[in-house]
Parts: sequence; structure tokens; C-alpha cells
Amino acid sequence: LLHEVADEARIIRVKDIPQDPRVILKCYYPKCPAYGRSGSCPPHICGDFQKAKEYLNSYDWALVYRVNIPADALEYLTSPSQIDALRTKKYFHAIGSILRYVFGKGDVVERAAFYDGHYFAINLHFGPCLYEFCEKFQNCQEISTGKCRFPLRARPSVEQFFSIDFLRLASILGWEYYMLGPCVFPQDFPKDYQPYLIGLILIA
Repeated sequence: LLHEVADEARIIRVKDIPQDPRVILKCYYPKCPAYGRSGSCPPHICGDFQKAKEYLNSYDWALVYRVNIPADALEYLTSPSQIDALRTKKYFHAIGSILRYVFGKGDVVERAAFYDGHYFAINLHFGPCLYEFCEKFQNCQEISTGKCRFPLRARPSVEQFFSIDFLRLASILGWEYYMLGPCVFPQDFPKDYQPYLIGLILIA
């Protein structure tokens, strides 16, 4: 993973991964731009914190990795222009490309773990699978027909199913993190700071 895409990776015990029931609320308030548009996200999938703890605690080990965001991709993850771009084809393509780049390599690790006997391994994808896999369709078939176009690739909402506090996890790992989003400009980050996304693979 480090040779292919990740800029840093750690193996940690799952018991050290922080969870918080408020993570579930962040899909709703303020509403995610993809709210209601993906079959793997609210309101089609709604979280239960007790089940989230049960799901996560059934694992022992996890691989956490971070991927630095290229400078030319930051415009799609920061600044007020992000709001206007949300429903454009250009934004769909850019965000889909970023998500596929970050989490696609994690899928390779998941498959390797699966065939090595860790058949419950799962690579957690962040962000709506609508952006990641249905770019050319711009709609979720599962919502209208109950049948996902990519059942072997799409993943459930990590916020709703696992309620992981990734900002606190980054802090625990000693990874400095500053928020992305429409209220932030790239020039707001400290001079030597490198924005990044986090990936997480639950192994066994």
C-alpha cells in the first residue's frame, strides 16, 4: 500500500479506534450534498450506534493509511466554489477520481486479506458511492429499483455503520489535521501542512 498510493500507514488495534454517536448526525446536519442520492447513505441507510460498536468490536486489527491530496485537487474539496460545483459533471468526475484513487488500492488489500483467510476484511470507503462509481449515471439505481449497479464494489456509509471519529483517530496517531470544506481556502492551511484523506481497512 505504501509503495502504491499511501504516504503513511499504520497497523493499530481496533480497540484504539474512537467512536462517537454524533458522527451519525453529520450526514444530516448540515446535510451532506449527497444526502438522499445514494442507496448506501441516509435516509436510505440509518445508523445505530450500539450496532456500530458491535460491528467494530468484532475486529481486532486495522490498517490505517493517509493519502496526500494533490494541489490541483484541493479546489474540489475546499473554498466556497465547492458549493456551486457540487452538481456539475466536472465536480462529479473530480471527486470520483479522488475517491477511486484513495480507496481503490485499499480494495486490493482487502481482496488480498480475504484470500489469505481473513474473509471478514473490509475496506471502508468515505464519501458517497454515487460519486465514486456512478459518475456517468449521476443517479443511484438502487434507490429506484432496489438493485445496485456495483454490488461488489460499493460500500455502506462508514459514518452510519461504524461511527468512527476520524479526526480524533488522526490526533491519536499524531497526524495533524485541518478541516476541508467550503469555508476553507487552500491558503488558510499552515505553510508546511499537507492536506490528506484517511483510509481504514478492518482486517480481523
